[in-house]
Amino acid sequence: MLYWYKDIMLDDKYRKDSEKHIDRIKKYYHAKPKSKIFRNKKSWWERFVGKTIPWKEYFVIMISDNDSDLFDVLSTRSFIWRHFERKNVYVVGIYSSEDTAIEAITTVLRSEYENDPDYDPKTVYKDETNYVEDPV
Repeated sequence: MLYWYKDIMLDDKYRKDSEKHIDRIKKYYHAKPKSKIFRNKKSWWERFVGKTIPWKEYFVIMISDNDSDLFDVLSTRSFIWRHFERKNVYVVGIYSSEDTAIEAITTVLRSEYENDPDYDPKTVYKDETNYVEDPV
């Protein structure tokens, strides 16, 4: 299941049509395997994962599964792997490249640490009450 941070961080070019981009990411996450009726010959990745690779690539900042890390930055193209269907994904931000996503999260964390030296990002970002199922 996809859960979205209430104050989701967006790239400047995604801010204008945020609903369209969020819907596209939901579509990638919930993609169904292609039917064998309409296409007999599958690409090598479709035979392995059973889905088509999304043509538009977003980079999603999400809460990490392990306790040693706080965030993961993943491409939406990695949502084709089946294990994402079985786990909860908590999305904090959407960006156009991995570098801008990492830069955005570091600037947010730096500014929070400058304002409050005792700031604990795990209490803010790992709290499930800060997430909604449908942000639109």
